[in-house]
Amino acid sequence: MDETQELVDYLHERATELLNELEAFERAVNKLPARERAVLVSRYIVGMQFKEILKKFPMSESTMYEAHQYGLELLDMTELDKIALEWY
Repeated sequence: MDETQELVDYLHERATELLNELEAFERAVNKLPARERAVLVSRYIVGMQFKEILKKFPMSESTMYEAHQYGLELLDMTELDKIALEWY
């Protein structure tokens, strides 16, 4: 097998692994309660600051921070950290 084919095979295998990890992440996020999902998606997927989240969703600052923390706990961040570390 030549180097080009080896590279193509490696990239295909890695792309498949990343797709599986993204699908697992999406399933986990979709299982979150609505408020926690809204806060975490806004913060980490959309990239909003906490002040922007408060403007978008009607909740107190303390409720938002509680939803953020509880959402992270529900996601079992140790597993998601492993996935994120593999991406970088």
